[in-house]
Amino acid sequence: MQTVSIDPSIVDATIVGNVNFLSQCDGGKTARHSGLYSGVPVERPALAVNLACGAGLQAVVSGCIVS
Repeated sequence: MQTVSIDPSIVDATIVGNVNFLSQCDGGKTARHSGLYSGVPVERPALAVNLACGAGLQAVVSGCIVS
């Protein structure tokens, strides 16, 4: 958030596309950890999308639906 100068308090949700979801060392909580590390309030939801090749695109589509 600091790099792009976005106020984390205006972020509605953290949505992350992720491949190999179950083998992450954080137990599959990559989206939650990314949001919290970026300063997004803990009350805001987080969604990790696991679709192998389509994970990034699905994360963008999910973000549009949430908005």
